[in-house]
Amino acid sequence: MGERFKKAIGVEGRFVDTVWPMIQYCFANIYLGGGGYIISMYFTVFLTNVVGMDLQHATFIIMIATVWDGINDPLMGIITDRTRSKYGRHRRYLLWSIPPLVIAYSMLWNSFGLDAKEHPTACVMYYAFAYILYKTAYTMVDVPHTAMLPTLAPEYNKRTQYTSVSYIFNSVGMIPSYIILLIFLSAFGSSGALSKESKMPFMLTGVVLSIVYACAIFATFKTVKEPSSLNDKPPKLDLRFAIDEYVQVFRSKAFRDYFSMSFFWQMARSFYSTSSIYFITYLANLYKYYPIYNTFAGVFESLAFPLNYALTMKKGKSKCGAVVTPFMIIGLGLLLFVKTGSPEGNSSIVPLVLMILGGAVLYPFGMSGLGFVGNNVLPDLTDVDELITGRRREGVISTCNTMVKQIVAV
Repeated sequence: MGERFKKAIGVEGRFVDTVWPMIQYCFANIYLGGGGYIISMYFTVFLTNVVGMDLQHATFIIMIATVWDGINDPLMGIITDRTRSKYGRHRRYLLWSIPPLVIAYSMLWNSFGLDAKEHPTACVMYYAFAYILYKTAYTMVDVPHTAMLPTLAPEYNKRTQYTSVSYIFNSVGMIPSYIILLIFLSAFGSSGALSKESKMPFMLTGVVLSIVYACAIFATFKTVKEPSSLNDKPPKLDLRFAIDEYVQVFRSKAFRDYFSMSFFWQMARSFYSTSSIYFITYLANLYKYYPIYNTFAGVFESLAFPLNYALTMKKGKSKCGAVVTPFMIIGLGLLLFVKTGSPEGNSSIVPLVLMILGGAVLYPFGMSGLGFVGNNVLPDLTDVDELITGRRREGVISTCNTMVKQIVAV
């Protein structure tokens, strides 16, 4: 099995020396791929349909947490670049993220009796705090984890292999997380349209997944061996210096090109994740097929990985974006032909086919191409920045990737 896996991702040498370090690094991707996926697909509709919150209040919660994320991401990047520890500059933050992650993820899916209609202000404050805490925990994992890669994989092609394995582990986190939620929804009779009766399955999902994600993050912390940074000389730190760190990064044309590409990819991904459930529920009136829709979406986004990897290794890191991304445009175009269904959801088979083919097959398949390009190019920007400035700033570079997400979300 190990030899087959090595052949699939194009590596040579002993499994324990080549593929196993990649797997160790990518354990955390179970959380990075799964935690955000469930939130993007269900959190807004959970607040409105299950908790009973007004859409304006739900939007405010997401906005305020996103604004906070835009603040703490740059801080995390500067902090990791200045960290001096026997564990390296980034690794120990994975361990420190586990307690706030478990608490926040459990809180997100459980209101502890708060009713949005009777106590709207308290409910908004509770979920705003929970989501801000979750965003903080996520940043403590995402920024250091991304910043570690240039150190762990200094070779150009090896980074592509690490990124490819991370895509596999994203799916490992994404698909089972979704299945766990479906099992709880079905077990408690909430597989139909979500309502206040769906609180129990979401609460159980939050508790179970928080434990799974904590174990995945701890596995990466425990097994990855990042070089010690105790002997590194820390740069000075003041407000002007911190601002100049990011100004210097944006002076690089390579980074500006990357930023533009990531911006539009994140915009497409955000549009897809936040609008799909409302589109299916209130326009197409086909919510009963939402589980099937999501299953297809996850499978076809994962199926694009072998093609993206092959194109990257043979034709360069930008080729898979040029070849695969047009499918996303075609899929979005097909959704324009989905007409409003009947209130009872008894629409003809044509809207269902168009919805699944366009939104759950072609769109995620194509979207993966541009995402694969961005994830592969990002570690190389650290080398480009070092050539231009003479400084090594993995934390600042990785932070700029997460900043794109926050700008788009706002």
